[in-house]
Order: sequence, then structure tokens, then C-alpha cells
Amino acid sequence: MSSLLHDDEEDMLSEDAFVWALQSAKLADFCSHCLVRRTEQRKLMRCSRCKQMQYCSSECQKKDWTLHGKECKRLTALGASVEDSNFPEDSIRLIARLYEKAGNAEALATTSNGRRYEDLVSHKENISKSGRFEIFLKSYEPFAGNRYDRDRLLEACSKCSVNSFGIKDDRQISIGVGLYLSLSRLDHSCQPNARLVYVGRRVKVVPSKDMVFDRPIDLTSLRHSYIDELQSIDERRRRLQEEYFFFCECEGCGNKKRNGEMEGLGCQQFRCPGAVDEETFTCAKCSSKLTVDEQEMGQMATSLADSAVAALRNRRVSHDTKLQLCQKSIKVADGVLFRANLQRLALFNGAYEACVEMNNWNDAVKYGGEVLWIHLHYRGELDPAVTALQLNVGVAHMNAKQNETARALLLSVFKRLQVVYGKDSDVLRFVGDMCNMLQ
Repeated sequence: MSSLLHDDEEDMLSEDAFVWALQSAKLADFCSHCLVRRTEQRKLMRCSRCKQMQYCSSECQKKDWTLHGKECKRLTALGASVEDSNFPEDSIRLIARLYEKAGNAEALATTSNGRRYEDLVSHKENISKSGRFEIFLKSYEPFAGNRYDRDRLLEACSKCSVNSFGIKDDRQISIGVGLYLSLSRLDHSCQPNARLVYVGRRVKVVPSKDMVFDRPIDLTSLRHSYIDELQSIDERRRRLQEEYFFFCECEGCGNKKRNGEMEGLGCQQFRCPGAVDEETFTCAKCSSKLTVDEQEMGQMATSLADSAVAALRNRRVSHDTKLQLCQKSIKVADGVLFRANLQRLALFNGAYEACVEMNNWNDAVKYGGEVLWIHLHYRGELDPAVTALQLNVGVAHMNAKQNETARALLLSVFKRLQVVYGKDSDVLRFVGDMCNMLQ
């Protein structure tokens, strides 16, 4: 990790996972203990019993046994492989691991910056009333059986539901889930000033708007987003209420200009880049009002974009069909929706991802460039989420043989990646190798 922090600051802003679990689709690609990635030089070996978990060394396998031991017996008895529909998801395995650990007095005494397992918020009454626990049991019992302490399992399920973090790799791709005793205390904001990044299973809090935090660092002033904050204010509040049981009134929710742009129409006055409020139909920049015909066109484009974005969630739709759907919808939406409208973002992102999957790199860089512009509009270039996107779009330019643009994008993220992940990280070596190759 980066060493721009003093030791006490490093301890405050980074933490090892209390429990963790890899996504089933990632079990073959990452060590199940330290979460290091498989490479040509770094081989992984399977657990000889369940044959599902993989490890980079015998030492990692031995250390993981305290969590994997009972899990291993259950997976062996289940007889399922990661490709099977009945293989337990990472969230199920995480809670099963936590349930076993919560029955160990020594583990319960573990502290991280003064916080213990018992200090975590649970909202177990709300979890129970919502029916989420009963739904969870339908997936848990086929894997772990029905002999358990119900209250202890409810406690584990509830604490994981509201305190766990989605673990990501150095390209900001989700690989698993983990529970962190200390940093789970961080509050939420829909306009965060911090992000969580991961080196293996260790989480680190980094600034999203500056290269480093102001001194002295005050943990209570840091806010990260519990959800993807690039959603409408209504959708953000709905999700936060359903998943975390609070009504959000953060800085981002109070930012009328930002929220208006997220759902806004485009101003039709010549060369005005302003966003038009979807209720008053008035431009926030030039104060002009859309005509009745322009209002109807805006409502039609919004409705079409909503339907197209909903269709993109269907995993059975082919990449080619998704690309065609996005392309047709973009033709209608462009110039009608505000440039940074989030439904427009979803259409361009859908087209970009489909092009990447089909190795259509010339179109990928076109759509990816617009996705990057919208992310920069809301987040800023120092945000690790934007850094990862810049890296991925840079690789797309390289694959499209647009070497000059590719190298410029990759060089632009080099320093930020070094600060966030460290000079010896896999991602920094990758970017360095690509830049040298593009010279």
C-alpha cells in the first residue's frame, strides 16, 4: 500500500477483514485467503477436499482453515461446483463463516481500533420484520443445515447485511464481500469525499476529491457511499431505506443542481449546455422554457430510455442485441436528454460494455469516452472509481490501435494508482508495461 500516511493514520484508515468470502465466479482466479490474483507467475492450488477453494501457498491454505474447515465439509457434502446453481453465493458463505466465528469467545474478543463484533449495528428487528431473514434461510439451510442457534444466526445475518463491504480488485471489479469491524463505522453520503479500495482482503480509505486527506485526519468527517450514488435521488433513498433502514438527507440529497442534472432534459437553445428541470421544463442555466412539443419529446425520450435500461438488466439478452438497443435509444435520447442524464449514462455504458464483450474496440472507445465524461462530471478525476474507468478506457484505445490516446490515458492514472495501491502493485506494473509497449 501507499506510504504517504504516518503509521497511526495508516492504522486508522486501513483494516484487515474480520471475515470474507470470494464470489463463486472468482474462486478460480484469486487466493481464497489473501485474495491475491492468479497470474502466469503466481499459480493457485485447489483445496484437496472440496476442490473449490484455491490458494497461492500452503501457508495461506493453512491460515484459512479456521474459516474454511467447516465450510469445506459442507461443500464436499453438497457436491456442488461453482458452475452449479445450488453452489452457495458469497453472501451465504460469508454469513456462515461469521456464524461459526461468532461462536468463538476468542474471536469475539478481537478488536480493530477499539471496535468489536458486538459493537456493530445490526437492525435485526427490521431485518426480521422485512422477511429478509426467512428468505436468507432458504439459501442457507441447503448449504449449512437446519441445526443452528436462530438468534445467533439472525445476528450474523443482520450485521452482515448492514455492515459488509463489497470487495473489489485493483480495476474496481467486484470479487467478493467482507466484514470490517472498524471501518464499518463510516457514514454514508451520496456525494462522498472518500472511497474504499482493496489490496487483497485489506481495505483502505482514500480521498475521492484530493490526492491526500487534510491533516489532522478526522474519521467522523469522512463519508463514502453505501451504494452506487449515480442514481436518481428517489432511487438512492429507496435503496438506502430498504437496505440500511434510514432516510438519507446528506449533502448529495440536498444538492438540487446535481440531482436536477441527473434526471434533466437538455436545453434546446442554441449552444446552451444547461439542464432543464423535468417538472418545470425550465433551463437552470439560461432560464428558457421548453415548448410544448419539446416537452413531449423529452417525456418520450425519458420513457424510451427507462424501458431500454430495464431491458439491459436481462442477462439472457445477447451482447449484440444490447448494443443495438442502446444504439437506437441513444439516437432518440441524444440532444433531448441532458448530457449527464443518468439514463443516458446507462445507455452509453450498456453500449460500451457490449462492445468490450464483442471485442468491438472502435465503437468501445466512442461509447467509453462518453461514459468517462459523465463520470468526471459528477465525480472528478482523482476518484478511484474514475481512475479505474480511465484505465479500462485506455486499454480499449490500445486494443483499437489508438496508441497515442491510450498512452495518454494510462499515464494520467499512473500517479494516482501508485498513491492508492503502492509502487509494487500488480495494477501499477500492468500500466507501466503497457505504457512502455506503446512508446
